[in-house]
Amino acid sequence: MNENEYKSMRSQLMPVPCAFEKSILALKTYCTESTQKNLAEREIVTCSNAKNAERCAVWLRHLREKSQFSLQMPKGSSVLPHAKEMKVQVGGVRGLQKVLELTPEGEIGTDIVQTLEAGAEKFPGFEAVPFEEIVREIVKFKLRG
Repeated sequence: MNENEYKSMRSQLMPVPCAFEKSILALKTYCTESTQKNLAEREIVTCSNAKNAERCAVWLRHLREKSQFSLQMPKGSSVLPHAKEMKVQVGGVRGLQKVLELTPEGEIGTDIVQTLEAGAEKFPGFEAVPFEEIVREIVKFKLRG
């Protein structure tokens, strides 16, 4: 399967993409709303709930924006190198879990959807979220080691 065919099939199989696909495939996070599928020799992650998928995508955009300086990325970067994207995805979820005082269930922590729902209940808007504490977790996260 060439790359164009792959991208075409991916968009057909993935009507609602998962914003946290990389961290889920790396087994660093999990989500009860996600579904993993195989396409050719690759795995993809799709979301079963469009409303939650949008909330995750918005949260991830805010995490990238708030952590750009700390990760030494140019302002306005929407695409990050893999290692930095993993720091943002995993560190961002773990940071919010820490702020919310959620007890992680093992290595991969609490469900992403449950974490974001708890965050939405506690913080009325993104302005109220203590991003400095979350960014510390983003910077601290190491992919290996």
